[in-house]
Amino acid sequence: MKQFTTLTQELNVEDNIKLFKMIPHDKIFDWYDHLDAYIQPSLTEGQGRSVIEAMSRALPTACSRVGGMVEFASEGLMFEAGNTAQICESMKKLLDPGTQLREAEYSFMKAKEFTKSRLDPIRRKFYMDFINGN
Repeated sequence: MKQFTTLTQELNVEDNIKLFKMIPHDKIFDWYDHLDAYIQPSLTEGQGRSVIEAMSRALPTACSRVGGMVEFASEGLMFEAGNTAQICESMKKLLDPGTQLREAEYSFMKAKEFTKSRLDPIRRKFYMDFINGN
């Protein structure tokens, strides 16, 4: 596979793309707060914690329909893993100001379903049921 920077130069899009190095976790929310939207084009994924983190910052979010991420983004902003046309379509949808506002509200509310305070009792019940053989 070609180096990413070489490919962006060949496609004449290098001025439209920003590459970031790893961001320390204590700085990630500041980084999210400077984005207009978040797109997670994973081929495979477990829970997709970064998607929930982005959504908790009211970011309009699109993601692959893989792993635990199927519970997150709006149906209209989910795409099949590796389907470039669908990814591009999701990106185009996120350019619309009305969609941005609607999805920012959706993201913020959806992320509340995955807070520690909400999930801890559910986890505790699961483990207790397991221990008690229920």
